Amino acid sequence: MLGDSRTVMLNNPNFGKYQSMNLGLSGARISTLMTYTRYQIPYFVPGLDAIVLNIGINNAPITQTDTEFLSFAGDYLQLVEALQGFGLPVILSTIVPYETASPNMASNTLTQPALTYAPIIANFNAAIASIAVAQKCPLVDLAAFTSREDGTSLTGMTVDGTHYSASGSAIILALLNNGVMETLG
Repeated sequence: MLGDSRTVMLNNPNFGKYQSMNLGLSGARISTLMTYTRYQIPYFVPGLDAIVLNIGINNAPITQTDTEFLSFAGDYLQLVEALQGFGLPVILSTIVPYETASPNMASNTLTQPALTYAPIIANFNAAIASIAVAQKCPLVDLAAFTSREDGTSLTGMTVDGTHYSASGSAIILALLNNGVMETLG
């Protein structure tokens, strides 16, 4: 699994007979993973059966001057193409949106409410879905199973509005497990 702090929190689960290798990096954005893909991933490829990509929440703008989100679709496509270059199946996952009400919301460092981010995350997820089709990648639509009607995350999915709670992690792992097993058998 390749992703950000949300991926880190999923530990190293087994997906059926497949053991995962968690290569999540806290704070990672797509640009971070592009560098990681060039310099680190080649060392891990011989032991992998597939790559599960779980990234994107950190590409939402955190400050008024943060513009990296504008190139999300192109950057994500470049990352997928780079990962496909290793000759392994690349399984994509949509982004679980931010949560508006979680137990530790006061500790959340977001500068805008989750509702403000909902359309940005929805656009990111639409881009991921389009890239999955274009690149013939399996897609695990995490957002479809974890979003409320207003585009925010189901209550209890996170501990702070962003990072998965124990129950949120269990839901995400079950969904990813289904995606891995459908892809690899």
